[in-house]
Parts: sequence; C-alpha cells; structure tokens
Amino acid sequence: MRRARRSQRQWTEKYHGAPVHHDHSPATSVTTAHPHHHKAKRAQLKKHPAHRKGAVHAKRGAHKARHKAALVAKGPALCPLTGTLAPGGKVPRRAAVAVKVENLPQARPQWGLDKADIVFEEPVEGGITRFIAVYQCQAAARIEPVRSGRLVDPQILEPLGRILFGYSGAIQPAINEIDSKTSLLEDVGADKFGNAYWRDPDRYAPHNLVTSTAALYAAAGSVGYKQKPPTAIFSYGRPARAAHRLPSSTSTTPWTSRAGPGTATRAFITGPTRTPAPPCRATMSR
Repeated sequence: MRRARRSQRQWTEKYHGAPVHHDHSPATSVTTAHPHHHKAKRAQLKKHPAHRKGAVHAKRGAHKARHKAALVAKGPALCPLTGTLAPGGKVPRRAAVAVKVENLPQARPQWGLDKADIVFEEPVEGGITRFIAVYQCQAAARIEPVRSGRLVDPQILEPLGRILFGYSGAIQPAINEIDSKTSLLEDVGADKFGNAYWRDPDRYAPHNLVTSTAALYAAAGSVGYKQKPPTAIFSYGRPARAAHRLPSSTSTTPWTSRAGPGTATRAFITGPTRTPAPPCRATMSR
C-alpha cells in the first residue's frame, strides 16, 4: 500500500509539476494541493507572455528610444523643411509659421524672404502672384509687406501639418476655412493679434504692414498654442542651376542661380513684360 502511494505521488509530480498531499484517512478522501504548489504556480504564471506583456513593451520602447538616439547622434541636425544644417547644430523646438507676403511692384523689395525655409508662390487675381513664406529653422526680424489670405492657403499649407498662419484680412469664406475645426492652421492674423503687426512709415498703405517671427510666436504663446516642429515634405538633391514654372497660361516664373550658396534671381514674366525681383533665398532641387 505504501509503494502504491509513493507511485501516485511520483506520477502527480511528473505530470503536474508540483507535489501534492494525499489524505487517505477514513473521514475524507480529498486530495489537497501542497502549500508550495501555489508559489510554484504563481511563478509559472509570471513567466507566461500574457503577464510579461507590459514589461516586453517597455523593453521594446526603451530599445527604440536608444536606437533613435543613436541615429540622431550619428548625423548632424538638419532643418526639417530645407534638409540643410540647423543653425547652431540644433533644430528649434517650435512650430513653423507661414506668412502671406505681397508681390506687386509697389511691394518690392520684400523683407524676410531670405530667412524663409520654404517660399510658396501662388497665382491670384489679375495675373499677379503672392508668396507664402514659411519659417521654422531661422527667425526673421522683419517680414514685409504682409497681405491678405486666400481660400486656397489652407490647402497649400496642409502638408506641413499644424502651423501658425500670419496674414492681413481675407474674405469671410477664407477666414471661415482658416478658423474651421478641420483646419491645421493656427490663426495669428492681424485681425486677431493686431499688436503683432506694425506699419512701415517709409511706405504707403496697404503695402507697408510688417511683422516678425518673434511677434507671431509670442501671439501663439499667449493663447497656449503647443509648439511642435513640422515634418519634412520634400527630399533634396544637388542644387539646380535653374527652375521654371508656369503659374498660368499668360505668365511664367523662371528662377536662375546666382553666385553664392542658396541664392537665386526670380523674374515674373507676363507677355512681353519682364519684371525682375530682388534675389531671395531658394533651395531648388531636381
């Protein structure tokens, strides 16, 4: 009888992984778990993937963070919108700010275009164009002349994500689009933040409205806007010698490289008339 009990215990240990205590007294025939069995079971459950899920994710997250830090450390800091070296070796932890700049002859020479990371040129009424100067890596102490927004501006700037938008007035449908819940633009226009803009006494209105990146960032900070650098939307190759675009069937805009890094001469041509513009910074790629 003693041998049979020992065999049963050995069988239980082999197939259940923990010793059990058998009570063969006449009053009962219940088999109860050995006290150490609970500890062994808990130890096994802790080793199960379901119980280690949080720890595994934490370990993977730490590994990714170290990997990302290693990648950043290996190469120089690059401006997200230009692909060039960041000033001082560090990308500013701030959002991009876009500003509408006039392009009529009365508006020239413009101020601040040479500090922009990206300059969009959009055709507007009467065969003329306007600029949207986007700043992030560099600051501009003077951006002039600031003019009105257009209905297409939110669509042009949408690839940049959430950014600030400085302008001077617009038609109501354009304002509604800029301030809509689905818009990615934070309105820091002159109608909302008049103290972020001032007039140039050496020019005639309306070609003399001035602002700066510092003033627009301060305006956004006053309403608790959370700054976040934009994501890259272009990939850059070797600098091009020239670029050519056709904003409409009646006008053309050639860009030609000049001596010196990152500079180009722009001309806006309507029919036989050639209107040269002052040189402005432009990163051109194939």
